[in-house]
Amino acid sequence: MAGVTPYKWKRKTKIVCTLGPAVNNREKLKELMLAGMDLARINCSHGEPEDRAALAALVREVSAELGLFLPIMFDLQGPKIRLGRLDEPIQLVAGQTLRITTGSGVGSPDLLFTTYEYFAEDVKPGEMVLIDDGKIGLRVESIDDKLVTATVVVPGLLKQRKGINLPDTKITAPSLSEKDLADLKMAVDLQVDFVAVSFVRHAQDMIHVRESADGFGKNHLFLIAKIERPEAIEELIPIIGHSDGVMVARGDLGVEIGSERVPLLQKEIIMRANMSGKFVITATQMLESMIEIPVPTRAEASDVANAILDGTDACMLSAETAAGAYPIEAVEMMSKIASEAESHAVYRYQAPTMPKGSIHHIPDGVSTAAFHTAGLMGARLLVAFTNSGYSALKLSKKHPDTFIVGATIHEHIARRMRAFWGIIPILLKKPATIEEMFGEVEARITELGLVRSGDVAILTAGYPLWTSGSTNLLRVIEIGSDRR
Repeated sequence: MAGVTPYKWKRKTKIVCTLGPAVNNREKLKELMLAGMDLARINCSHGEPEDRAALAALVREVSAELGLFLPIMFDLQGPKIRLGRLDEPIQLVAGQTLRITTGSGVGSPDLLFTTYEYFAEDVKPGEMVLIDDGKIGLRVESIDDKLVTATVVVPGLLKQRKGINLPDTKITAPSLSEKDLADLKMAVDLQVDFVAVSFVRHAQDMIHVRESADGFGKNHLFLIAKIERPEAIEELIPIIGHSDGVMVARGDLGVEIGSERVPLLQKEIIMRANMSGKFVITATQMLESMIEIPVPTRAEASDVANAILDGTDACMLSAETAAGAYPIEAVEMMSKIASEAESHAVYRYQAPTMPKGSIHHIPDGVSTAAFHTAGLMGARLLVAFTNSGYSALKLSKKHPDTFIVGATIHEHIARRMRAFWGIIPILLKKPATIEEMFGEVEARITELGLVRSGDVAILTAGYPLWTSGSTNLLRVIEIGSDRR
């Protein structure tokens, strides 16, 4: 596998594409990859297990044919609360009283069913029940055993199986359902690269997911905490600490806390992730209008650009690619917006200056030194030789002016690095000596057109070779010269 994207590298921000009916075939997947998809998201809320397995296999097959390292992310459903079945939509009017209970029956204008077994135990009088992304609002009046009586506050047309949000309620459901555990095991068995964990409330949720994954066998899962509950905002720092990355999941987050709070919370979540050196994705409705029309609104273009200026590593497309009429155009448009946003140094996110004495970990010190050396020397390229991807991610989080080559001997690490900001992954044969390693990568980056004769490149590596956490070397090279 060559492992280098055939399109010219023009942007550093990565693009996450949700797969679905619009692109779930070989030709469309190929087009999506060539258009610039950097991470393929499979939403475990939809379809059957065998469908997810087949789709993951197809992604691996097509990416191998194209010579790409393309990671896959399983997005777990989590404790999503939904309305039950209805024979037909029901028009709810303000002031109307209705009852809600747990069960699998068919609802009526007087009695609705929910899939959530702890519904009556969790909600309290005065709390709000929001349905269909907040389009309908109910206020809890009373609870009698398993029966909840509520009043319609925000009227609307009620449709079956719509999502329910409980913004005022402390949810007691376990962080992983039986379905989530089955999907997590599949992710381990299929050697999926990333797993996004939905409705995270506490750091313990992420600890539980990691322990569960480890219990399923050896895995290389990179765990992403989706920030979409009020409790997660309160416990943001410990959640970030126990995750490999976070997702600003603006859909449910906006319903739970109010849309007016989302823009500033987005900035805070991205800032906290960057300060912690963690990967961060910004998601939901980024180019929503492109589900139906071939161009975004100006507000959507500004939204994507501002997430990039905030310092996000990746932007995510959801229904735009999964079910939209213009999936390829959506990726191409997001790529154009990203390139434009990154081209303006005055506004671009810049990593904060580290105070004297604040770095106590040698690999972090080497990465910081490489970042500053590249800037001072006007280097064309940064190269991180990495066994685990850690040193490449550390460089990535500084958002340097140059691209970063992540050079590794492990294919799963090359796939993972493809999703990181500014990183071009390459796979090396395991060299016998450090000089052989430096020589091979110089030949590869020259062959790929990433550097030309006379360019300066900054290399970081570790000795002993290919030992995780051993980054302790920095070398400056001039391409095509003996100067080292």
